[in-house]
Amino acid sequence: MANSIWKSYPKLGKKLDLTTDFIHQEVKIQNLDISKMIVDLTSGGKMLRPAFFLLFSDFGTTKKTTQELIPLAASIEILHVATLIHDDVIDDSPLRRSRPTVHTKYGRRNAIYAGDYLFTLYFELISRNLQHNTDILLNALSMKKILVGELDQMLINFNVDATTDMYFKEISGKNCRIIQSQCQDGCNRW
Repeated sequence: MANSIWKSYPKLGKKLDLTTDFIHQEVKIQNLDISKMIVDLTSGGKMLRPAFFLLFSDFGTTKKTTQELIPLAASIEILHVATLIHDDVIDDSPLRRSRPTVHTKYGRRNAIYAGDYLFTLYFELISRNLQHNTDILLNALSMKKILVGELDQMLINFNVDATTDMYFKEISGKNCRIIQSQCQDGCNRW
């Protein structure tokens, strides 16, 4: 099992390993350095977002096979990694998980392109694997909310007058939105 936090849940851990393998198969770019960096970023993480999706997929009336769920679980992790790459550029973070960030190692332009590539891969995967246009639209709207949350973050950055309400509003448009989306998608909304 790739991640030890899931060792108490071997069935879920196996699905997450399949998700990681699927991501590594999908990341196909000629720039092998960037490809390796993306593979490294999708290896060894906690995989919380795909785990939530896979756990919630047991709820609802429509049951999907593991083979049907893995591409969607992978798309969630790909989206998360894309946002991490862009956040590292925006925050000028030198390290991610004690390793040099993509922009530190390969430059800001390459990092932004790598993040953009992952965004397009995310939309490709959900387009291929969701059954209804409304499901794709809901994912696009979730993505929009995440990006608006990033833009709204500028309202509280270095703002000594920022309130707790402003902070909660800002984070609700980012990570919280991704997690909410996976739980809804996992409950077979599609």
